Parts: sequence; structure tokens; C-alpha cells
Amino acid sequence: MRIISTFHDYYDGVQRTLCDRSIIYNRETVKLDEVFPRSLPRFWSYSHFNQHHFPIEDHDFYIVGFCGEIYLGARVYPEPEVEKYVYGANLLPTCRELFNRYNPRHRKLLDHSIRHFLEADYSCYKTLFLKYHIPNFVIRKDLWDPGTFANPILGELGFATVKDPYTCFQEIYQYLSNELAQQNDPPQDISDEDMAAMKGFDKWSFRTPPGTKPNRKARNK
Repeated sequence: MRIISTFHDYYDGVQRTLCDRSIIYNRETVKLDEVFPRSLPRFWSYSHFNQHHFPIEDHDFYIVGFCGEIYLGARVYPEPEVEKYVYGANLLPTCRELFNRYNPRHRKLLDHSIRHFLEADYSCYKTLFLKYHIPNFVIRKDLWDPGTFANPILGELGFATVKDPYTCFQEIYQYLSNELAQQNDPPQDISDEDMAAMKGFDKWSFRTPPGTKPNRKARNK
């Protein structure tokens, strides 16, 4: 797989050893015109304000779509300027540990928020892969740049904790060459007449055209 992109991601180095140049991945991050459904959690991110009234995020949740599957993740800040990415089963206990710094009212609110996030049904987002012909996307609702984005920088989302570079590269390559390629070339029903014409046959291929005498000598040999 040959990657054409203006940015570097954590799995790019694999293409030096596994490079099928017949598959091209035009990796451009673009914002998709998708609306957040009402079923999504209200509190995707939580922040407080410092003494200068500047918002400081403590955590934010996001959805990563990767090669036909959906992954739920969170970025948390256990200490100032220290980021930690968690996915799957580690998400709830890690965030609860983080919430202990808040007062009981906020802990209850945030615990309800993350439970809502984990229990919601996100299968409807699987249609975005084929709709936009993309192998991955992210849905985030943070303070600065919320929205749905195709071909994000997976390394910035801590996705290396889910897929190592080799596995990530291989799965994108297989998804582009199999799942998305099949959508580009859907099977077509071809009639017998059209198939014969494609093979170079016509209605006289096995008949004697009018006005032409059959070669009987060749038949008697």
C-alpha cells in the first residue's frame, strides 16, 4: 500500500517493508457533514476554569471507526500536561480513578456520562466507511474542534494502544484492497449475447453466412 498524505502517522514506517504499490491510500483529513444523534452522551468532555478563566479539559471521549469496526476511547489528563489514552475495558476504571478528584456531585454526573457513553449503540456509524469510501474516521465533541473527521491522525488518538503499527497498516491495506474495492466494482449481470460479443463472437460464428457455399472438401477430410 502506498500512502499519499501531507502528515505522518505512527504506522507509516511499515510501508517501507510491505509496499504493494497497486493499492493507493489518499489519506486526507476532512470534516464530514454528519450530525450528532440525540442518543449520544451529553457530557462528552468536562473541563474547569483556571484562575484566568481559561477552560482546562480533564478528559474527553471519542469514537474511532477503523476498518469496519467501532472503538470507544477517551483521553484523560491525570496530571497537568500529562495525557493518557484508554480504550475498551480500561476506560471505565481509569476515568473513575480520575473522577475521585471531583466533589461527589460532579463524580455522580461524570459517572453517569461515561456509562451512557459506553452503553449507547454506535452500529449506525459503520455505514460511514462505505458512504465516504474511507478506512477510518473519528467522532469527537471536544471544546475546540468537534465533529466527524475522515482519515484522522490515529497516533494523536493513542490508537497505538489498540493496534500496533504493523497490524494497523495491514488491516488498512486489506480493507482498501477487499472491502472498499468491492464497492468500487460491484458485480454486474451480463446477458449471454453481451458476453458472446465481449468474447468476439457474433450470430454467424457457428453458422454459414447467406451467399457463402460451405467447404465440403474440408468437411470430408
